[in-house]
Amino acid sequence: MKYKDCRSKGGAFWIIGGSELSKIVSQAAELGFQFRLNAPQNAWYLEDMKKENIRRPTVIEPSVKKDTIITILEKRGVAYIDKRQENGNLWIIGGQELKDIVEIAKTIGVYFHFKPEGGRISKHKPAWWAK
Repeated sequence: MKYKDCRSKGGAFWIIGGSELSKIVSQAAELGFQFRLNAPQNAWYLEDMKKENIRRPTVIEPSVKKDTIITILEKRGVAYIDKRQENGNLWIIGGQELKDIVEIAKTIGVYFHFKPEGGRISKHKPAWWAK
């Protein structure tokens, strides 16, 4: 997905594309980010988070974070293997098609790392892992 971050210059954060990005924009809204479509530019911009009518993302406590990432994965039908209770990792099975999920996870403090060759846990299929 293409984006342009102009916030350091007093501008907005933009996602490049039109109505085909509606699903991604609605997923961002679930996390408290509100985007608006600028049809002439064929791009979405992030609304000012200081406005009173925008729900801001909250800091997620570690105990809640675990449930939250699993909820996100389950809502989107992403195959996962959770070995964190056994001092392991959380794995999501798939390749680059999961980049949008990986980006959403970052917003709640879960950082996935890509392993193209996978491992035993993913039966050597491409997978992403996080602690």
